[in-house]
Amino acid sequence: MRLKLGSTLIQLRWPSLISIRRRRGLILRWLWIIVGLAFVGHMVSGYLFHFALPEDINEDDFLSFQPEVTEDFPTVAGQRPRIPHILHQTYRTEYVPAKYASNIRSFMDHNPTWEYFLWTDESARKLIKERRPNLLETWDSYRDNINRADALRYIVLYEFGGVYADLDVNCFRSLDRAMVKYACILPTEPFEQSAFKNKMPYFMNNAIIMCRPKHPFMKQMLDNLHLSRAMYTNVDVAGPMFVTSEFLKYANVAAGHLYKTLKVTGSLSPYFFKGNIKEEEDDGIYIPNTVYFLDTLNNHFEASHIAYVSICKRFKQLSNIEQRACVDLKRRGFYRKRSPFTFTEHLWEQSYGPLQKLWNPFGVSLKHIERVVPSYKKY
Repeated sequence: MRLKLGSTLIQLRWPSLISIRRRRGLILRWLWIIVGLAFVGHMVSGYLFHFALPEDINEDDFLSFQPEVTEDFPTVAGQRPRIPHILHQTYRTEYVPAKYASNIRSFMDHNPTWEYFLWTDESARKLIKERRPNLLETWDSYRDNINRADALRYIVLYEFGGVYADLDVNCFRSLDRAMVKYACILPTEPFEQSAFKNKMPYFMNNAIIMCRPKHPFMKQMLDNLHLSRAMYTNVDVAGPMFVTSEFLKYANVAAGHLYKTLKVTGSLSPYFFKGNIKEEEDDGIYIPNTVYFLDTLNNHFEASHIAYVSICKRFKQLSNIEQRACVDLKRRGFYRKRSPFTFTEHLWEQSYGPLQKLWNPFGVSLKHIERVVPSYKKY
């Protein structure tokens, strides 16, 4: 482009569309190289950054967080399901990230007769306005979308029952077996994560929850959402820490019993004390072994294998909970072979995190949910 100012001719060189595309392609190529190197680094770290317990430490002196799984999930033959065969997922609109299409399909491939609901911002507000109008003020006051996404899963499970699963959860087999014996199933995060990151013996996760409709635990959470809306972190507002706190209230677990352990003969449930809840009753809650639903460790930055190994190298300076986590990490490893009894896997995408624009600098490819689940339902 040429521009004449008086007697001076100025030539302006504008980058062509082709050069812009080339630069974009180059940036993407380098990003993929960086991601690939990081992944390889994490894999290699399993061999290079190993740790050994101090010589005077006996692994057998440290109680594992849960029993080893050698059999399938508890069920009752011939009994009707207590949890309805409905899968709930959420996204802003009916156009979901294309990268999650295979995850969504995995649920429907293994559960073809189930109903599938996708809840959007529009249908969520309609549901709340019609069925839980008392929550509208809290809903509108949330500062982040993830707070609404967290709250919505409890609302739909209370109203309809079924299974809620994040979009970054994969399904490996039919869930029918797990819907029979218990009225509500609340998985925990892998225990190493709760020990190292939260300094707690256990931490409930809300990436996948299964419950009958109108369960009193879901109602309790809905009744208390307004109390935590001003909390500083998202996990406290309506996320996993909120669920953990509400579980402790529901189970009537006193503060002094948080670290109490209880081994029940014949049970595959984790060893932590669960209060006075009768897990098989209609208002009960069953805490499953992590192998069944949430056994994959988060591998992002402070939760990576390298970070955990660096913690465990200071073994004698750690709390008992952290020491138990180190022993379990040594027993089971960071990268675990999937059990034949595993139903689901959480990929820990953390789509609400501050680094998502870095991972997706040019936006996210979207696909209409009808192309993924043609029989999907909306409210």
